[in-house]
Amino acid sequence: MNKVEAMLMKLPTVFGWIRYKDEEVFISVNYEATKKANKPMVDVHYCATEALNNKILFTCQYDKSKFKPSLIDNKKAPPISERG
Repeated sequence: MNKVEAMLMKLPTVFGWIRYKDEEVFISVNYEATKKANKPMVDVHYCATEALNNKILFTCQYDKSKFKPSLIDNKKAPPISERG
């Protein structure tokens, strides 16, 4: 396993829903940007369909302080009406 692959293996997801600055977004790993920056880089998408169609809102470095587990994937998430 090379250094880039080892770095990406530490991410909580490589293709899925996640919270970014209190917004639900879909991310996918950007291997080429990660390799170039030598830091874990992800593409941020509005939804899974746009991710599959490669429509990227922006690319940014993965940072634990800005990315949190998604309420969409969390089976214990409160109902939408209670999320506020």
